Amino acid sequence: MTAQIAPAISADDLGEAVGKIAAFAALSLHESYPRLDLDELIETFTRPSATGFLARRFTAGLAQGKTPGEAAGDAGAALYPEVGRRPPRRPRRARRSRPCRLTCRP
Repeated sequence: MTAQIAPAISADDLGEAVGKIAAFAALSLHESYPRLDLDELIETFTRPSATGFLARRFTAGLAQGKTPGEAAGDAGAALYPEVGRRPPRRPRRARRSRPCRLTCRP
């Protein structure tokens, strides 16, 4: 077993990279699924648990010899691994067989 040594990266550079990864991941997911709210995605991807996850994945990718772009892409894609494996859900259609419960009054 070989030990992975993380490359030297400043806290500022790591923070900037993690922020960009979270933003690009949220934007990419929103573009693929427009029904998802972009602000909520950004809020979710910038929570401490998500940013810690991104930082670990990003630095692990760098330690494996990946370029910063490759490490960032892998880290961002890992936020939502199931999205690419299944087709988007179709919205439910209203059932027309049920009578309307609202009454219209003139």
